[in-house]
Amino acid sequence: MINKFLIFQIIICFLVKLSLSRNINTKNFNKRENLESNNDIIIENGVQTERSKTIPFEPLFIYLPEEEKNELREKFEDQVYISAVTSTTSDFSFYNQFDSNEKQIYDGIYTNMAKSEPDLTFSFEIEIDFTEFEEFNNNVNYTLRKIFTVLFLENPEFWWINGYQASIDHYYKGYNIHKITFELNKSSSEVTLPFSGYTGETIKNLNNEIEYAKNRIIDQISDLGLTTPYAILRYIHDYLITKNVYAEDLKGDFIRTLYGGLVENRCVCEGYAEAFQYVAHYYNINVISVISKTHKWNFAEMDGKWYVIDVTFDDPGIIGMEFPSYSYGNLSTDWFLIGSEHISISNVKYTEEEDHILVYTAFSSISEILVSYPEIEKQDYVPSQKELNEVKLINMSNLKYIETGTTPTPSNTEPTGSKESTYSSNIGDPNYNSNENSNNNENSNNNENSNNNENSNNNENSNNNENSNNNENSNNNENSNNNSNGNNNSNDNNTAKSYSVSAKNYIKFHVNNYI
Repeated sequence: MINKFLIFQIIICFLVKLSLSRNINTKNFNKRENLESNNDIIIENGVQTERSKTIPFEPLFIYLPEEEKNELREKFEDQVYISAVTSTTSDFSFYNQFDSNEKQIYDGIYTNMAKSEPDLTFSFEIEIDFTEFEEFNNNVNYTLRKIFTVLFLENPEFWWINGYQASIDHYYKGYNIHKITFELNKSSSEVTLPFSGYTGETIKNLNNEIEYAKNRIIDQISDLGLTTPYAILRYIHDYLITKNVYAEDLKGDFIRTLYGGLVENRCVCEGYAEAFQYVAHYYNINVISVISKTHKWNFAEMDGKWYVIDVTFDDPGIIGMEFPSYSYGNLSTDWFLIGSEHISISNVKYTEEEDHILVYTAFSSISEILVSYPEIEKQDYVPSQKELNEVKLINMSNLKYIETGTTPTPSNTEPTGSKESTYSSNIGDPNYNSNENSNNNENSNNNENSNNNENSNNNENSNNNENSNNNENSNNNENSNNNSNGNNNSNDNNTAKSYSVSAKNYIKFHVNNYI
């Protein structure tokens, strides 16, 4: 009887164990099946990794369709005006605005993008403190927009970026690790963007062309013996205006890039700003790009102080006239190393000029504040005598012959278009600088017949053997106007800051459709 009871218990225990075993195996199978089908869980080298975040493709604002950009601009105008967000520290840098986690990510991205043949898909790991883990995950979208905004403003060599997509995987091995994977230039389903089909090799080849164009400028600066940052920046400024044609039709893949500004010599504001910044960086001159909702230009540091340079605005269009490559007929210096109190030739103060109202992101959320900019000096930069002497060596009328080896003829240097348009201003004078000679400048001469020239005399009937005077009755023995008598007569001492044009031909600044 006892034996039968024991046998019965053994059988019951066996059946229970078998049932539990099947149930456990089924659960394990289901769990494994769920793991394999769940994209949020990854098994890598025996370590379970959780997909904590997927960031969809985020295009740069400048590459959005024009209709979408205009809608975003209108929303921005309806919002409360954002006062200037500036940094007053003497050692300004975008990089110093990052926290330790943001610096890890920036360094990882920069390392992969800065290769001679850049990676367009890459991964790297960063360590996140456990106490910061949740905050990091919640703010990662903001963090990446901030980082790519800095990459866009600080590194013109990354001209080929049109946006990014990212995924973040998390795992723990004694400390929190985030593995971040980036895919650059991957167009969204709604938007096809420039450079989406480019490979690292394609970008490398285009960058070689950029380097060749940059080296030509460097050689010319060296041949002239320019050594001061002021003269070097002035040469780059004048070169880009002389060499480039503004892309009025907004057509072309490269018009918003460094490549357009240095190689194709056909661009809009981004091309001017990036080309200027790129060449200046070769000389270790601290130049950054800054943006508004419609425009891109530069800030430059001189002697620890920051000033404004807008190469695009110094290359204005004149209706009825064409200025092809190598023409300097519309070269201006009204926006060269100016301060925040500067009043332009269009009688608008810099800080009140609509296209220079700063925004602080490179993405569609244009009211978002991601970075700060350096504080601009109030007054224009005042060059030293050495800097003025070096500027006198610059003559853009020779540029075409230096680069092409052709023989100069008078017709080669004249802008084409209507001859009815006459203007007496700094435009067209490759040796003029508004900061050096403006009557509205803090250090300008107040004599009735002051000369708007670097080496002008303050006498009523002075003679100028090197650079033409804009005085009444001035004589010009070396750089005469394009007339048979070589005389330049002017009835207004202030015309260096104004234009005199016929009714049919008036100055038109490139104010709209920069971006």
